[in-house]
Amino acid sequence: MGNSYATITDSFVTHQDIYVTPQETTVIPFDTNVFPQDTEAIVTLLCSIQEYTLTISTNPGGTTDPAPDTYTDYGGIKVAITAIPDSGYAFSEWSGDASGNENPITITMDKDKSITAIFTSLDEEGETGSWELNCFIATAAYDSPLHSHVEILRNFRDKYLITNKLGRKLVKLYYKYSPPLANIIAKHKTLKFAVRISLLPLVAFGYSMVYIGPIKTFTLGFLFIFSVFLSWFIVKRRKRNGQT
Repeated sequence: MGNSYATITDSFVTHQDIYVTPQETTVIPFDTNVFPQDTEAIVTLLCSIQEYTLTISTNPGGTTDPAPDTYTDYGGIKVAITAIPDSGYAFSEWSGDASGNENPITITMDKDKSITAIFTSLDEEGETGSWELNCFIATAAYDSPLHSHVEILRNFRDKYLITNKLGRKLVKLYYKYSPPLANIIAKHKTLKFAVRISLLPLVAFGYSMVYIGPIKTFTLGFLFIFSVFLSWFIVKRRKRNGQT
């Protein structure tokens, strides 16, 4: 095996500085407009609030609560409106976006609405004066104008009697001749009790007319009378068959 002589020579590596100069790069974004019709996404409005206007007005003879004016309410809001007649007048009906003679009335705000409260004079013959607030005989019988039965009779009067000419004449006659009777009734407990009993059918009829309505009232009345007549007819026929 021979010897190997190798000479190592120093190697110097010189690093030259390397400069890299970055060039400016400008990125210009493009406007991107995305419309719902350009996608398959379903857009849902989670909160949609619509406002509508309610205009309340009256003809001469009364006012309303809330007062006649124009109001703004959100859609779906229910607004209760009460017609308030002046002395010598009676509420007749609603016109515009409401109808009928229900009082108070409730309006649902689902669009812009305008309603008018119509009042009629209680003195068509030119007489002066106003209607009494109390029902004389009923008040004497129940010892208070605030009794629930008196209130029912008063509501029936205001809704179905003083809103028409014939009814107003009947009420005037009642107010003319009932005070002396009321004074007598108020002094005797026995008469009070007897009048209360005699007024029950009228109170029931008035309650049904005011709170149920005339159609259902007369339907129920007809069914009641028919059932009574049918019962009477069956009993009478059985008696005849028993006698023969």
